[in-house]
Amino acid sequence: MARSASSRLFDNIGRRIRHINADLKKNPNDFRRAGLERNKEELEKFRDELRKEANKNSDKRLTNEQIYEASDRMKTDDNLSTDKKKIDKITRKMVSEEPDELFEEFDEDEIDGLFADYAEISGKYIGQSGDSEYRQKALNIVEKAALYQSSADLTENQIELLNNIIRTLDDALGSKGSNGVLYAVGSTRNKKKGR
Repeated sequence: MARSASSRLFDNIGRRIRHINADLKKNPNDFRRAGLERNKEELEKFRDELRKEANKNSDKRLTNEQIYEASDRMKTDDNLSTDKKKIDKITRKMVSEEPDELFEEFDEDEIDGLFADYAEISGKYIGQSGDSEYRQKALNIVEKAALYQSSADLTENQIELLNNIIRTLDDALGSKGSNGVLYAVGSTRNKKKGR
């Protein structure tokens, strides 16, 4: 007996989650790990949303239209991908609007960890009355970036990227309201008036 299109869709989502779990077991660097874990979480959330939608239907299955929309989203939404290049690109975008080549110039796990930490708190409120855990992570990133700058042989572009990360974090940490939300370096969302 043929399986329904609905169950095939859930199988495909489960396969992607298993694929990411296998990649996580290969002990990737911190930067890659952050991206893989983020996409795994997005896939699990997507699967839960689809299950809720299916349970609303009388036969407890997704409609053909819902299956089509979900399948299309799986093809086009990089947050639901298992492609490591796409996952890395999303993580980099969460850190900075700078070109990808700058990130590829950094080849040490230490700096990957810094970028992964930044991506983890990107979009979170770290301003003056923000969550102490996020604020502490931001302060740790500033400290690591400054330390890395002083101890590594970096290009001018790399130094500028680290300076921008430090400046962006310092600005958000000292701000209130929406200016205290951390976004990618170079994002227009975290540029203050007059800067």
